[in-house]
Amino acid sequence: MAKISDTNRPSTDDSETTTNTIPLFFILLCTFCMAVLYSNILTYHLTITQLHSYGNGSAADFYNEYGVREINESRVKVTIQKHRFLSNPQKEALISVAPLGGLISWFPIAVAYNQMGFRRCFVMCAVLSLIPSMLVPLCTSARTFLLAIVIRILQGFSLASFLPYLCKMALFIPMNHIAVPTIVFTYIQMAAFFGFPIFSLLSWSNLGWHSVHYGCCIATTILFIIFMLINYDDEFKEKANREGTFNALFTYERCRSPIINLRLPYLSIYQVRKQINICSHCSCFQINLISMS
Repeated sequence: MAKISDTNRPSTDDSETTTNTIPLFFILLCTFCMAVLYSNILTYHLTITQLHSYGNGSAADFYNEYGVREINESRVKVTIQKHRFLSNPQKEALISVAPLGGLISWFPIAVAYNQMGFRRCFVMCAVLSLIPSMLVPLCTSARTFLLAIVIRILQGFSLASFLPYLCKMALFIPMNHIAVPTIVFTYIQMAAFFGFPIFSLLSWSNLGWHSVHYGCCIATTILFIIFMLINYDDEFKEKANREGTFNALFTYERCRSPIINLRLPYLSIYQVRKQINICSHCSCFQINLISMS
């Protein structure tokens, strides 16, 4: 594996400081893994154009539900006509709730990172991305809108994988280096630059728009299998010989990863009851607008 020695930085024995070598292949592999995780969330931004157009006046836009109501102390059979497909506000809501999942999962992922280390936490983020991504194509109607909201929020949990990824990069690259922002945020540009053309080809091909979601799941699985099988230094190989490869894959990083402090910035803002009430009322108002539309 290619490594670059940093002669300008003195090496230390502290495991929490940056090392004096930069494993290029490992950084590139982690960047590709982050790109496919981010692509799983971007898929819906394109495949939403393949869903049925809402409100075109066709008979397929509606379906009938039958029930019984009591009118003037008598039971009357009624037929309720409901929309079958998602409206435009509902589609926009499914796009906007994914970052909410990343916000919710930020602190649980931080706790998991402190307990499990980089490898296990990173693989867990991949699992949190794979399962909802496989369920997204099954929730494309108005009847399953609330379920689709929950699935998209769960899919957004993978956005918190940026936290262990950044902490791992900090072990190899000094945070005051000018190249750090370029390297750390490269996966976002990679996911958009390579993802959307591939998504378009698959979506408009004979495979259909479902293949976009399942294709990203397959790519994520392959890359993370490679990630789990990579042995990138001699210390890992020694640990694998002592404890077994499977145990070493998931325990090696815990002793080498920095601990994250969970103190929240501007904590007093979140503790004020008025601020919480305002946020809750705004959220309820937005939900009412979506349901009315």
